[in-house]
Amino acid sequence: MPYEPETMTFALAADGRKVHVDEVANGLACECVCLKCGGKLVGRHGDVRQHHFSHYLATDGVGCTETALHLAAKAVIQQEMRLILPQQLEGMGLQLRAEACFDSVSLEYRLGSGEEGTEIVADVYGHGAIDMVIEIAVHHPVDHEKAEKIRRLGLPAVEIVLTNSVSSLWDWETLRHAVVADPHRRHWINLPEPEPVADQKPLTTSALPSWEFNIRGARVVAHKLPFRNFSVWHSFDPDVREVVEGACRGRGWWQSKYRNWVVFDRFWPEVFAALLSADQQRN
Repeated sequence: MPYEPETMTFALAADGRKVHVDEVANGLACECVCLKCGGKLVGRHGDVRQHHFSHYLATDGVGCTETALHLAAKAVIQQEMRLILPQQLEGMGLQLRAEACFDSVSLEYRLGSGEEGTEIVADVYGHGAIDMVIEIAVHHPVDHEKAEKIRRLGLPAVEIVLTNSVSSLWDWETLRHAVVADPHRRHWINLPEPEPVADQKPLTTSALPSWEFNIRGARVVAHKLPFRNFSVWHSFDPDVREVVEGACRGRGWWQSKYRNWVVFDRFWPEVFAALLSADQQRN
């Protein structure tokens, strides 16, 4: 196996944290392991080269630097809970700001349905007023197949590109700027446009169908949305939340601002059937 010159600056500490080389002791005293292969690392705090980690065994390390950078970049978004968006913001039919702020961030988040051929695992999924997929390109950019699945799901999706800087000796501040803010490192994978109705005018809410369910004694209300998809809202109750979340998760996303689920058009028959079945189970 060819040896890969190492420029790794992020690793897994003994306490489970992702750390920069300057946060730990020199040599084997750093007590760190590789984020990809789990191999023992040596902290290199020399005077000639910039500080970095190297594998204790020189035969290790192929692909490990890229994986460490990828995982550190995802950790940055999870810590910051925000993202500067690419310049092109028109088209979504929503009030987008230049900065997206998230209520929560999930890593390796599964979306869609395998049966429908739309299932993806997002590098990062930001939950907020507008939920979105965030992909980190370190090994390679998002391929055509995954991009098409994201588009079919109708989700806004951004790719952050670090592929041209893998060999750089990153620190947290530089990585944070690259991931969160650098306008030259981000572009839209998908920027959904609202689907116009026949007369090209949005329908009023009153003209759209709605449904009401009684699930485990709690009220659940669903609406067809003006341009696309369906919303599902329920009164606060842990038992009914379990039912509604089970029906909607993977078939849409949680919209924190309005405290409701948004279900993709293609999955509405499945969700409706699940809600109706739960409604009919009451005594």
